[in-house]
Amino acid sequence: MSYVLRIISSDYAGTGKITQLCSIDASGLDSGCIGCLDGVDPYTWTSVQKHSNPWGNMNLLILNDAPDANTTTGTIYMHDSFADYVMFNPAPQGSGIYVTISKVTWSVDAAVVYPDTDISQSVIGPAGPADSSDFPVWITVRQE
Repeated sequence: MSYVLRIISSDYAGTGKITQLCSIDASGLDSGCIGCLDGVDPYTWTSVQKHSNPWGNMNLLILNDAPDANTTTGTIYMHDSFADYVMFNPAPQGSGIYVTISKVTWSVDAAVVYPDTDISQSVIGPAGPADSSDFPVWITVRQE
């Protein structure tokens, strides 16, 4: 999944980031997870300049992500879903905290049976960005 978001802030400069939570059910992994942090926080980030009409690469958040499934068996499957929290901090060097300004959701389902050529797949999303004040919360961190 790839997408580009631009944070427009005419009032504040600061820092923007994406925090990605995931639910993973895929073959070949030691264990799946539900609502875990996908790797690191932030997943991606950018400096945000105070500008009512940013241009070029100014204030861009770029997400490139490829879910994985590994197996040594003849069947590979994945049922993965993701929630990307787009967050902004107006005072990253001071006492500011990140707040959620929007949320993007997407999912991928796929299955293949080897040596057959039966392949099924679907990708839903990304849906959003939708306004959100949800705060990402996780207990487990998924390491690849």
